[in-house]
Amino acid sequence: MSLSTFEGKSVLVVGGGTRDGIGFATAQMLAEQGARIALADLDGERVRELVADLPGGERHSAHALDVTDEAAIAHVVEAVVQNHGALDGLVVAAGLYSPESFTTTSRATWDRMFAVNATGAFLVSQTVAKHMLERGRGRIVLVASIGARQPQLTAAAYGASKAAVIQLGRYMALELARKNITVNIVCPGSTATSMMGTDPVRHEIAINGNLAQWRLGIPLGRMAQAADQAAAITFLLGETGRHITGQVVTVDGGQSFL
Repeated sequence: MSLSTFEGKSVLVVGGGTRDGIGFATAQMLAEQGARIALADLDGERVRELVADLPGGERHSAHALDVTDEAAIAHVVEAVVQNHGALDGLVVAAGLYSPESFTTTSRATWDRMFAVNATGAFLVSQTVAKHMLERGRGRIVLVASIGARQPQLTAAAYGASKAAVIQLGRYMALELARKNITVNIVCPGSTATSMMGTDPVRHEIAINGNLAQWRLGIPLGRMAQAADQAAAITFLLGETGRHITGQVVTVDGGQSFL
């Protein structure tokens, strides 16, 4: 494989079922560089529609997947390996968000955040890593959030679950390094996706800051696009990122810098 393409490589992108999301933007970027994409998300019909829009659609596959269902994960990974021949890369971008404060967060919300964001990342990564261990190589990127590193006055369960993803990824990186498997974590800042919403007031607050929420603004003066996050993920999955592992890469326009 050349340093600039993914020709002949297969990548499973979990959490790619939203057109404006980070997962699908990553799938698009990888597909443009020749990768075979296995796109997975909870809504199988939507995933099939999105896969049809990827460059080289005939070489890709779509999969309905609940990341909290261990048996379903095993079935999807087996199907991907059979269909694509191998798995060279994994992106875990599946996630739920809740804006509730710590004192208003219900036990049900807390459990759901951790089940999808943290346990889901663990189950998918573990299943794929076992396949990669057999091959002696692979690249894994977990998507966390600056909310895991920079607290504010809302989204306690979300931030805590994403913090767990960061530490999970670092443990994975240490354990898998000797088998030529890299593991890195990307922490997006405020990004213009469905999760962030389209309210211009909310975008302005993200850019300029909001002292009421103990949240600083974005020094670069603009929201990130999903493609900005995809670029970092793609770099870490490619040969140019082959000597990077166990790192937390923050893509936030300086939002957590100050």
